[in-house]
Amino acid sequence: MNPSELLAALADLKMEQERFFAGAQQLQTRHFEQFSDHQVGVECGLVLTPVGAGTPPSPFQPDMPTAVDWPPGMQLRLSNHFEGTTVRQTVDEFGMDAHLTVTADGYIASTLVWAQLDLPRQSRPAGYHVLRETQRPAPALAEAFAALRSEIDDLLALDNPFAAVGPPVPEPDTCSG
Repeated sequence: MNPSELLAALADLKMEQERFFAGAQQLQTRHFEQFSDHQVGVECGLVLTPVGAGTPPSPFQPDMPTAVDWPPGMQLRLSNHFEGTTVRQTVDEFGMDAHLTVTADGYIASTLVWAQLDLPRQSRPAGYHVLRETQRPAPALAEAFAALRSEIDDLLALDNPFAAVGPPVPEPDTCSG
């Protein structure tokens, strides 16, 4: 890959991240009550991390499982992170991630929808939950970018990928009495 091809690939990734983030912001607007009864924040990021056996957990998200089941390689994560805060300061976190993983054997485009709940919701206990996960292998970089775009399209086509979690459960009023 020559420098101009690398620059074009990086610009393409940046455009995909912006498109993915715009979709996440629309989801936040359409389904505000999904995330919180008080305040919701959403932010995006591009994160490059190693994957494969022996991959340490992220120091920023130690509860999130690492990609140890992947072949050794590097993964670029286009991340959309939602944080819902209740009046009582309970914080639930949600993520919509798209990954482009490079290994010795080729490329893998994938998506992950997850929730980290402080309190139980509907039938889900507190803790980390994978709500949706997809993978699509690709033999070459051009096909990997096409697969990544397609995975993002599929994810953004869902009305609410977090619906299985349900809205926050109203917290008991501990101040009255």
